Amino acid sequence: MNGETVGDLNLAWNSADSRWLADAHVRNIASNRYKTTVNVQGPGVIFVPSIYEPRTIGVNLNARF
Repeated sequence: MNGETVGDLNLAWNSADSRWLADAHVRNIASNRYKTTVNVQGPGVIFVPSIYEPRTIGVNLNARF
């Protein structure tokens, strides 16, 4: 069985007075798509693959009052 590599990246910033916080992330940078699991069900042999999530990008902004 061949191995798979998935890279993630996280970046965070906090203001000097801790009033503002921003962070960003990228999950699965290379957008690797492969099956994580396969279930075999019943005598008819039905394959139900679970595919690893594609590249995902997110940003959070927080402010304290």
